[in-house]
Amino acid sequence: MNHKIYIKTELEADSEYVDLNSTYGVRLLKGSYETLLSPPTLKDYITNDSRLQNGVQYARTGAKVKQRELRLSIILEGDNTLETKEEQISSYYARYESFLAKLTSDTIICLKVMALNRIFKLVYSSCEKFEQFDYKASIFTLSLVEPDPSDRQPI
Repeated sequence: MNHKIYIKTELEADSEYVDLNSTYGVRLLKGSYETLLSPPTLKDYITNDSRLQNGVQYARTGAKVKQRELRLSIILEGDNTLETKEEQISSYYARYESFLAKLTSDTIICLKVMALNRIFKLVYSSCEKFEQFDYKASIFTLSLVEPDPSDRQPI
């Protein structure tokens, strides 16, 4: 199974996808695939509850999905192959800053998850949890919104 994950903004060309791990040192933590694949909630049906008729009539307009809020847990690490602790810390902060810049860009983020054979379009909402370890790694719980879960593209 290919566990590579790529990221770009919606405004960037498809050729501008970058590997999440090699570029930013970011990996999804356990449970992230399940979170991404969980089914969306349906919007409320259009109904008519007239006193002139028994029961309730449902408009047959086709089911539509609501936007979906999800939480992804990730780890961001500096480059452990560097020789000195200062270089590793510097690498961590460079990756941290560039990842946050990508995440908070004023557009939709496209996450290409090879293991799931899907591209997810997400909008960053907030960071619910942040833990840092010796200035070389950190764990985040990101709050994201999938505006249209029916717009997942197969790879």
